[in-house]
Amino acid sequence: MNKETLIGKVVLKLEKEIAELEEGATSAHAASVDAPGAMQSHSDTSKFQNKVSEENLISMLDEKKNRCDAIKTMEIPSEISEIKIGACILAEDGENEKRYILLPGGAGIEVWDDETLDSYMTITPEVPIGKALMGKKEGTKTVFKVGSKEKKLLIKKVW
Repeated sequence: MNKETLIGKVVLKLEKEIAELEEGATSAHAASVDAPGAMQSHSDTSKFQNKVSEENLISMLDEKKNRCDAIKTMEIPSEISEIKIGACILAEDGENEKRYILLPGGAGIEVWDDETLDSYMTITPEVPIGKALMGKKEGTKTVFKVGSKEKKLLIKKVW
């Protein structure tokens, strides 16, 4: 499976999450409007809580839409000699091979190559592993920290 197809799968997952957030925000808004106000009950806590929930969902929705737009509009590099946005990476942590796609947004989304059944995890340049991989080339090793643990990766392939 080619890189464009994998990135397309990431976009589809983000669009699904966006639709779910939109539905949640609509429901929270309706619940806020329908909740009894101060004149109808001793407390308008549920009205306030539903409004806060709606605002949080809208904020998450905006962030996810921005990430999705960044991925849709990014230039996908065809020839890569070093890791940059749009790169697919095969790395080994000493025990296991791991596959990553470095994207401007949408970190933590897992997509599968239907042909090889390989799993790819999306990462961004802002996360520790993304920072450690940026600019590296095939055959190099990199070290980064996750919490207090130090992780090592050997970059086996970049495309």
